[in-house]
Amino acid sequence: MSSIHVHQGQIAMLHEASKRNLPLVYLPLHKSHVDYMFISFVLSWYGLKVPYIAAGDNLKDIPLFSWLMRNMGGFFIRRKLGGFTPQNELYRAVMNEYIAQILMSGNNLEIFIEGTRSRSGKSYPPKIGVLSSVILAIKEGRVSDVLIVPVNISYEKILETGYTDELMGKPKIPESFFQTLKNVWRIFRSHFGQVRVDFGLPFSLTEITHSSESSESWQTFLKTTTLNSNQLLTQGSVMSDISLESLDASTTALTKGIAHHVIYECIQNSTIMGTNMVAFLLLTKFRKGVELNEFANAFELLKKDILMHKRDYGFSGANGDVMLHAIELLGKDLVSWDPESRIIKPILSLPGLLELSYYSNQVLSVFVLESVVACSIGALLTDRNISLPELIYQNTTISRRELLNTALDLCDLLYREFVFSPPCTFLETAIMDAIDKFIAAEVLNVYEDTSTKSRERQWANRLAISTAWSDNEESEEETEITDQEYKINSSDEAIWKLKFFRDILSPIIESYWFAASSLLCLRDVQYNENDFINLVHKAAISRVTSGTAFFGESCSVVSIRNAIKAFMDCRILRQETATGHLMLNTKQNDIIDLMARINKYKR
Repeated sequence: MSSIHVHQGQIAMLHEASKRNLPLVYLPLHKSHVDYMFISFVLSWYGLKVPYIAAGDNLKDIPLFSWLMRNMGGFFIRRKLGGFTPQNELYRAVMNEYIAQILMSGNNLEIFIEGTRSRSGKSYPPKIGVLSSVILAIKEGRVSDVLIVPVNISYEKILETGYTDELMGKPKIPESFFQTLKNVWRIFRSHFGQVRVDFGLPFSLTEITHSSESSESWQTFLKTTTLNSNQLLTQGSVMSDISLESLDASTTALTKGIAHHVIYECIQNSTIMGTNMVAFLLLTKFRKGVELNEFANAFELLKKDILMHKRDYGFSGANGDVMLHAIELLGKDLVSWDPESRIIKPILSLPGLLELSYYSNQVLSVFVLESVVACSIGALLTDRNISLPELIYQNTTISRRELLNTALDLCDLLYREFVFSPPCTFLETAIMDAIDKFIAAEVLNVYEDTSTKSRERQWANRLAISTAWSDNEESEEETEITDQEYKINSSDEAIWKLKFFRDILSPIIESYWFAASSLLCLRDVQYNENDFINLVHKAAISRVTSGTAFFGESCSVVSIRNAIKAFMDCRILRQETATGHLMLNTKQNDIIDLMARINKYKR
């Protein structure tokens, strides 16, 4: 590592929080085994109390590393629990008591909210078991309050090996002493660039609980969140859901809401590194290659866009130097650079493409809602048999209502991929903000119909509302009769922006289409979940290698697994309790409808 960067304002914020004499619960996103060390090192360096660390028991048998973890305050917990046996009940009770004792003694705690390291560069859905132990201690009155601190660590270069193999469907290699030594030796022999540690604003757990009671968006989240403890325990959760039965349904839903809020804050506080930006531009704008000067211009525009979205990047200096440094870190297996022709090209062959996608995905969150809107516009055009290039020849309008509903449908489909908005904000509001960005960028224009018929209709609506005998609620419903119309700008620049934003999510959508198109295989053959995921994954790789897939990164096993789980959540699939086999829970026509639903968002 060349350096570790920390924002001094964030450290001052943690010192102020420490003066409240409440336990601090650090909730980082998890990217590397050395996350533990970096957080403890930074806190110790700046004179802050080092937390106890909840770690998976898969690490406890590794010589040296487990000793180091224990001496750093680490304790090991089971990654999974089976059924409700007396032994498991005892384990849950002991863990709840252990967490309570840590907090009651005034110590701080560190919990990796995703439960496992991200293999894709995107955040994973939260695992809330250990966090529920914290909430249980407050609910029982054993601890008055804790301060939650979202944490994110950004790396210029991936430290671990093996992520690409797992994305290609190979089984995870268990942690071992020799594997640890190999990784340590690799770290000391290689250059991994800079690391940035970001701490979010600490917030009171009791205060967010109280505010959720009066927040309409929070209440909507809690009512629509289905958290059945038995269902969660059968999902094979990693380091999660091991104490949920100690909480009632409403508290469990609140725990999940807080976890989603934390992940959203972690992402918003995350720093975009130079390697992330280079990979993102190469995979979204310049898949066929680009000359260095043109790439530098796009790099500068991306920096400005990141700042406009209230995010930060983790480097300084001339763009050319930053880009070449990033290209060197990414390596020749991921990026081709010819100094003579000054041409930069991404390596689009597997498996290196999946590793390049890992870096790119950490920029995805900056533009995810704008990409949702662009894909939704594309879907509405597909419904009308209009392609983006054909906009030049047609005066095409879409309504705000249909655009919003289509965007909500896509968010519902991809809810396992992203936290689109925190529970304190309606998703509809966040989507409308993204639509407003398209209006400001003149991709969409507010359509003004000046015809006599339109003016008469608007006047009639206003007259009906003003003279209505109905109550206020009925008047509001009457107001909704009129809907805003948007004209899609047909200029070359507007169409190019739509294509750019659409292509950001296109690989993930293609993964979901692969998964949906394979569902009919379950009519004749029975598979368990892992076997079926492997079947879909092999079919996706075959499409990529044969050139019938648009995006090679769409064969990532992470998105395919998320798609299968999403289909199970919406009851298209069900899993037999006795055998573990996946079964279709719907008719063939419903599967075809699902494929059509996904296909309209595809490129």
